[in-house]
Amino acid sequence: MKRSLIVLSLLLSMLWTATICSAEWKLLDGKHHQNAYGTKYYMETKMSYADVSSTQNPIVVFWGKTVFQGKSDPTYAQLIKIGCPPETAMVELKYRVDLNNKKAALVYGILYDTQGRILSSEEQKKVEYIPISPNTGAEAVWIMIRELHEKGAINK
Repeated sequence: MKRSLIVLSLLLSMLWTATICSAEWKLLDGKHHQNAYGTKYYMETKMSYADVSSTQNPIVVFWGKTVFQGKSDPTYAQLIKIGCPPETAMVELKYRVDLNNKKAALVYGILYDTQGRILSSEEQKKVEYIPISPNTGAEAVWIMIRELHEKGAINK
């Protein structure tokens, strides 16, 4: 039984890694996604609708990635302050984006070191939507996702 659980765990791990590694990322280079610290922001191009989504209330599952170039970015300092390992060089975050209500909820997060090794991952137990503030990077991404939805370019 224990051996079966180990094999199943390894298989699931490989499938999960293949899914994440096969993601296609788009560099976000608008005014809200540039900084003096060299941090790069990406969004996954293959999005889908959440299970809780409906035609009247579309909710999109979206992955975002932040790659830090060193440790001088204040966002990096905030990560360390909340307990992330100091070796953190990249963060991938999975969100649900409520298009009608202009809100987003963090669902899952993965921290990586400079070699791409996973330092930690965490699934949010309680999915809590927060409003997307105007004139921010989050709003720029929300607009892009909304436009893709309107064009029918998001996987069902």
